Amino acid sequence: MKHQRNKKDRDIVKEIRKDDFIKKINKIDDLSWKEAYDIIHDFCYSDIKLHLNEVKQILCFKNKDLIDLFLREYILFDENDKTYVELFINDNLDHKNTAFVSDLLYFATDLSLNINYLKVLNLIKKNAKDENYIVLAAIHYIANNIKYYYIEEIVSSFKSVVNSKDYFQSEQILASISLYRITGKQSFLDFITELIDYDKENLVFLNNLLAEKSYREEYFDLTEIRSKVLK
Repeated sequence: MKHQRNKKDRDIVKEIRKDDFIKKINKIDDLSWKEAYDIIHDFCYSDIKLHLNEVKQILCFKNKDLIDLFLREYILFDENDKTYVELFINDNLDHKNTAFVSDLLYFATDLSLNINYLKVLNLIKKNAKDENYIVLAAIHYIANNIKYYYIEEIVSSFKSVVNSKDYFQSEQILASISLYRITGKQSFLDFITELIDYDKENLVFLNNLLAEKSYREEYFDLTEIRSKVLK
């Protein structure tokens, strides 16, 4: 009985906190960045579930950095939430704020959301030289969600990154290692070695990449990379 009362008390406190949060986000655009950040950040760590309509309200914020903060920190998305967020991301792939689109793509990768494949591939072509990491995010999404129906388009797109000086070397490394995973061709590892010889910072990027879950040895044979690239 005492346990039931304690749970009921906790639920009441959660409802009060959520009501207070909803009141605050109704005026979020009038607050300073720090005030808005603290409100979103603190709530995301409160273990309080939002309803879908409340999630929708947050995704309508004018400040896209606050949307990014919410998507990164809030962990209680259910399947209905994810379905809506998936639609939201697809609707915003053409947003002029490429940093915002980049953040959305990384979030979509983390949650394995079904994003418009051809649009993401087109972002790689359309945004060469973009400094907001949208190309890197697009390659990252494709590389972690290979759809073999589009294999010709994927290989062609990634090769264009490797073969063009319009792309940053980090983008070329990610495209190269992705092509190596798809084709098994040594030439893509040789190119990564060239980039590392040119700039040792590229080795730092590669090591960080190989630390990601999808590149762990239980999923990806690192033998050739260790002997040819990381020697």
